[in-house]
Parts: sequence; C-alpha cells; structure tokens
Amino acid sequence: MPTHADAASADLARAVSLHEAGRLHDAETIYRALLVTRPQDPVIRNLLGLVAYQAGQPEAASALHRSAIAAAPAVADFHNNLGLAHAVSLRTAEAATGFRRAAILQPDLAFAWLNLASATPDPATRRRSLRRGLTLSPANPDAVLALAASLADVGEAEIAELSALRRQALLGRRSRARLLRIATVPEVRSEEHTSELQSRLHLVCRLLLE
Repeated sequence: MPTHADAASADLARAVSLHEAGRLHDAETIYRALLVTRPQDPVIRNLLGLVAYQAGQPEAASALHRSAIAAAPAVADFHNNLGLAHAVSLRTAEAATGFRRAAILQPDLAFAWLNLASATPDPATRRRSLRRGLTLSPANPDAVLALAASLADVGEAEIAELSALRRQALLGRRSRARLLRIATVPEVRSEEHTSELQSRLHLVCRLLLE
C-alpha cells in the first residue's frame, strides 16, 4: 500500500516534470502544496526559487534560495542558483560570491565556473574561470565564445589557445553567427583602441571557424 511519503515523492516528480515542460504555475502549485507538509525542505524551496527566477521575480527567488542554503549549506546547486538570481538583479558582486561558493563546494561543476566568469570583472580571473569550465565541459560553444572574446584583446600568444579551442568545441550554425556578431561589434574602450581590437576579433573568428 502506498505511503504518504510515496505520494509526496510522486507529486514532486510530477511537479518537476511540469516545471521542465515550462508549466511554471502548475509546478508552483504542487511545490507549495508539498511545502505545507515539508516547510523546511531545501529541495522544494530551491525549486520554488527556480520558478520565481524563471517568472522574472529575482527578489523572491533570492529569498527562497537563501532559505534552501540555510537548511542545506553544502549543496553547490543552491549557491549557483542564488548567484543567478543576484545576477538578474545586477548585483554582480553577490552573484560572483554565489558562483564562487558553488565552485568551491563542487569543483567539477562546469556551469558554476562559467557563471563565475560572467560575473567577474577582473579579466584574468574571468579567463581562469572560463578555462576551468572548458576543462570540465570542452564542447561548450558558449564558453568558447566567451573565452574568445576575453582573449581577443590580450595578445598574439593567446591565438594558439584559441586554435586549440576550436578543435574541442562543436560550434553549430547559431554559435557561428553569434561569433561573427562578436567580431563585428567589439567592445569600445577608446576610439584609438577600437580598430586594433576589431582586427583581433576577426582573427579569432577565422581561427574558430576555419
């Protein structure tokens, strides 16, 4: 005979399936019903935080992820998800703290390193995080594009690294188009810098696409 725990597990599985299908309201309804009987459950709180994040409610998402972390501080995903909520709110320093904590807790979590790179203002730290993420997820085209952009204005020594990267990553047509846009819309730091930076970005583009 099914127990209450079995029923709750089945409800949670159904809610996650709805969540993955994009039916956020239906998933949230089940999550909140489950939270009535399991008010401190960090998994449910984290999932509700993801619903809030996807629904464009970063403040609510942050509160829910913080409560999940309070109950289970050693779960890397919870810290990463809190970082995402902070990032949407443009709280870059707090986002970086969440991503960094996730990477420390679970060093093989590729997306924690890649997210940390996106929230890190220091170029050298950004490149280190991207390289670490690519070591763990070598065929990630978005990471290749980000690293290409970060290396484009560094120096000619980095071109060999980009050449190696293009052999690792499988760039689809969409990623190729994005890379071409990077090449034609460089970051403008000064009028004098623009021409040199743009030429290096075009070189990056050729190395990755040939």
